[in-house]
Amino acid sequence: MRITPEWFAIGTGILGVLYGLGLAVWVNRQDKGTPKMVEISTAIAQGAKAYLKRQDITIGYIAV
Repeated sequence: MRITPEWFAIGTGILGVLYGLGLAVWVNRQDKGTPKMVEISTAIAQGAKAYLKRQDITIGYIAV
């Protein structure tokens, strides 16, 4: 049986998605850390969300 480049690309794509999903599940099962670490990560997440919201608004103005 001969594997064509198209099937090879599809197969490696599927394997990559499955690996990414497995890695995401593994990371989410890890310990969150000390309460101070959780506090810091929450502050970073809030800042990142505010930055991305502002960036989306700016890009929206440019797109329109």
